Amino acid sequence: MMPLTQHNGDKMTSAFVDRNAGFRQFHVSELKQNGGMYVPNPRDIVVATNPDVLYKVVSVNYDTGIAVLDLFELRDAQDIMGITNYYVSNGPFDIDDSRRIYIDYSLTPPVSRIDATLRIPGSDAHHIVIYKGEDVTAQQGIKVSLYYKADSPDPLPEVPLLLSTPAIDANNPAIKVADVFYISEDLPHGSIVTAVIFNELGDALETVRLIVHRSDDVRRDNTLSRYIVGIDLDSPFARAENPQVIEVPINATLADVPMYGVVRYSDGSQVTLPLGGSKFTLQGTDNYISSELGAKKAVTLIYHLDKTERYIKNNNSIAGVIDKQYILLSVRGNGLDDAASDAYAAKLFGYPRWNSSTQVYSMEYYITFNDGIFYRVTNLVRPTTTGPQFNGASLGITQTFTVTINLNTINANYKSYNHVQIMNINLARRGDESMVPLWTVAYQSSTARYGEGLFLRAAPLNQLNTNWTCNYVQPGTTKQEFLERSYYRSMPLYNPALQEGPEEPTHMLVGTFSADVWREVSLSSGFGTPIELSGAFNNGSLILVRFIRRDVNGDRVLSACGVPFIII
Repeated sequence: MMPLTQHNGDKMTSAFVDRNAGFRQFHVSELKQNGGMYVPNPRDIVVATNPDVLYKVVSVNYDTGIAVLDLFELRDAQDIMGITNYYVSNGPFDIDDSRRIYIDYSLTPPVSRIDATLRIPGSDAHHIVIYKGEDVTAQQGIKVSLYYKADSPDPLPEVPLLLSTPAIDANNPAIKVADVFYISEDLPHGSIVTAVIFNELGDALETVRLIVHRSDDVRRDNTLSRYIVGIDLDSPFARAENPQVIEVPINATLADVPMYGVVRYSDGSQVTLPLGGSKFTLQGTDNYISSELGAKKAVTLIYHLDKTERYIKNNNSIAGVIDKQYILLSVRGNGLDDAASDAYAAKLFGYPRWNSSTQVYSMEYYITFNDGIFYRVTNLVRPTTTGPQFNGASLGITQTFTVTINLNTINANYKSYNHVQIMNINLARRGDESMVPLWTVAYQSSTARYGEGLFLRAAPLNQLNTNWTCNYVQPGTTKQEFLERSYYRSMPLYNPALQEGPEEPTHMLVGTFSADVWREVSLSSGFGTPIELSGAFNNGSLILVRFIRRDVNGDRVLSACGVPFIII
């Protein structure tokens, strides 16, 4: 508001004028024409006392400060919301171009705001409900406002009213405005909606008719028909009674715990997507490893919305992401007692094997336990019922899939427990090609893929090609370089609570299960020396290297590494 000064004799000399002010109320004595200092605007209310009379401002001459007043009449509106004594104001709430409801359909979901000039007086006013059109009856009225409260899982039509400015006296709130909310329907530009004002008990106080003003063009897709209602983290390790707790066995990393993001829609459908892509991320897992019993790690599941997606969950969701909190809880593996559980810590290894007859790859699987026991388990490993499956003919792409094995099927002395592991395989080329690598494997979160620069170069020693001399390293390769490329990239099992990293092997055994002949190599005295193998091998055949540690207690298998057989 600013002072307006005039100098013509019959015009006002000074007055406070603010043509952009919202709805206001004045006492008749405050008006310039009655000796006061204020000039009202059209649609303002003027109160007179002795007798008590209510006026509305019809027009204003801003040169003279003279306002034309008309009697402000209240009339009953029967059978509205089933409430009597419900009144409609025909003064400050007349429909005109200034009483708008703004809806932005470019946001997800469409965000709505009521014109800032609509200020609602009275401490009783608590919330509003927006109706489509002018029918607000309980039987026919269509509520289109949506508002999510923190304590409500479902949207409510009631939009809270907030103080327009901080109250000087918190016990005496006066002028209020509506909070930002969502709209559930596609409303045409220029159409009419009705806002009904309620007190805290749900009694209707007043009604306001508004003109829809779209702040963007109508979206051409059909996103209004389906919207996102929530996201979830799906995992077989989720606690049954509380799925927001993911139980991670000690000695396991997140790569050993299959997890997927799930998007739930308003029509009851859902979509499962992998983590780590453009849509789902799991924040708070950097360098995570389950190493301490009972340890908890808070993580956040993040879903990234695109412009075609709508999410209606809370009124702070317009930033383009949905988030949900989860807890990673370190537990004893397999639900065993403390004394026995460590013996069940296992690592599953998987490698592609070229089949010269079928001209495709198949997977070979081996498992080690932290007590050094080793098994070939190819015939016992099963794919999960959901998610991608391994395709031995799919070349040049990275395949990520999940497999499981029940430990009881390996040895009846093991309790029934499903060990689940994610495999990440890239079949670079056919197995009968001489270029390398033929394939690579990624274990856990390692950035270096197993299989790069790793192969067994073989030359025949007889015409039948049944005896071979083989080199497993290039000339000049050190033992440490070889171990880094093979043993350590296989991510062998170790106990992070007791060990800083995997133990260094002392020996390796090279061979195949089909031949059941193994060549032993001492890594301290025989490293780099060519070995001889017997068998009818083809280019791309899978050779297994078992890295072991030998001490006074015997041999313990630390890792199982597959190596492709390359004929030179």
